Amino acid sequence: MRVATLFIIIWVFAILPVNAQWIFEPSPTRLRIVASKKQDAVESGMAVLEARLDKDKNGQGYIINYGTGTEILAREKQLQNTTFLQRRLFHDGPRITFVRGGFRPIASSDIWFVPPGADDPVPDSGYRIVTVIGDLNEELLMAEVDHIYIDLGNVGQRSKAYFVVSGPTRDRRQFVRKVSRYVRLRKFPQALLEFRYEKPSTKFEVTVYAPAQ
Repeated sequence: MRVATLFIIIWVFAILPVNAQWIFEPSPTRLRIVASKKQDAVESGMAVLEARLDKDKNGQGYIINYGTGTEILAREKQLQNTTFLQRRLFHDGPRITFVRGGFRPIASSDIWFVPPGADDPVPDSGYRIVTVIGDLNEELLMAEVDHIYIDLGNVGQRSKAYFVVSGPTRDRRQFVRKVSRYVRLRKFPQALLEFRYEKPSTKFEVTVYAPAQ
C-alpha cells in the first residue's frame, strides 16, 4: 500500500506542467507600518529592515510613504536621518527605495523587504482624488461641494472627504469659510469633511480625497 501511494505521488509531480512553478515565486514582505512621528518608532522600523537586509544580502528595502505632500517630505527626511541610513548609507543606499504612495489621513510608512526575483509592492493608500479645486469662485466652489457629497453618498455614509489646501494663507482661510458656510446652509453633515493644510505657497489649490470605491 505504501509503495502504491509513493508511486502516485511521484506520478503526480511528474505530470505537473512546467508553468506550475509560479506557485513558488518569491513575494515582498511588509515588515512594519510606522504611523507614529516619534523618532524612536521610526528608528525601530528601520532596525527591523536592517536586520532583514543583513540576513539576505541580495534583498532590497522598499519604503512607501503616505500622507499629504508635506507629510511625505517630512517623513523622507526623518528616515534619511535614522541611525541605520546615516551609518550605512554608502553600502545600503542603493538597496533602499523610497516611494511616495499618496494621501492617507494618518501619515505613515510601509516598510517592505523585497527578495530577489520578487515584484516591488504596489502603493495603495486606500484613497483617490475626487477633484482638484483651483478657483475661489463661489458658484463653482458650491457645485464642487455638492458633487463631493454625492460622491460620498455613493461610497457610504461613513466615508469622509479630506480637503488638502495649499496656497496663500488668506486664500486658504477664505476657502474654508466659504465651504463651511455653504455646508451649514445646505445642512450637510459637516463631520464628513475635514481640512488639511499644506505650507503656505503662492498657488491656491485644493485636492479632495475620498476612500477608494
